[in-house]
Amino acid sequence: MNTVLEWLNGSRDFAAGVKLYADHGGKAFYLTMFANAGPNDYNKGKLIAELQKLADELPAEKIAAKPVTPSLKPTPEKAPDKVAENRRYLDLLKRKQNLYTALNMLITEKRHLPEGEKLRQCAFDILKTHQQLTECWALIDHYQEHQAFPTGPKPVKRDDKTKIQYLRQAISKAEKRLQNPKCRDRAATELLLKEKREELATLTYKPQPA
Repeated sequence: MNTVLEWLNGSRDFAAGVKLYADHGGKAFYLTMFANAGPNDYNKGKLIAELQKLADELPAEKIAAKPVTPSLKPTPEKAPDKVAENRRYLDLLKRKQNLYTALNMLITEKRHLPEGEKLRQCAFDILKTHQQLTECWALIDHYQEHQAFPTGPKPVKRDDKTKIQYLRQAISKAEKRLQNPKCRDRAATELLLKEKREELATLTYKPQPA
């Protein structure tokens, strides 16, 4: 962990920080974002925040782990649930790999498609697969952190018409902020605008029947 603290207190070289983040089990979503977008203002800030989180949280995790290490025997009544959750976790890891394979194939296909319906359908499928990957990673991260999946009722889905209206308002506000020369966090606002536009595209684009 000293290497993380040394990086935070040192020059904070972006490439070295990304490697350090990967070495300590960083989230694949952020690693992909760092690799694709490079050392822009938003990525630099996010990398610092994630490594600071690692520096703050790892010692606490080590201390908390000491009392539970001796008691490795599972409670009889909870053993079946734990087995089922482990199986679900392994299934999620396989699903994650399948989604990455599908996403790479779609991205490759998109590069060779001419303008038209097939290209729009391919772009729609890429966004949909990316959304599924995000949901998959959220469950994997939760399980790795808590050794259990989230419980309770699933959140109620927002009605598409209401969500479309909300997204358009968010896009309009972001565009207005970017028009202001004194806009703070311009890189973060541009990233937010891009994400909202892509999400809106998945809701408003209707694939044509074959």
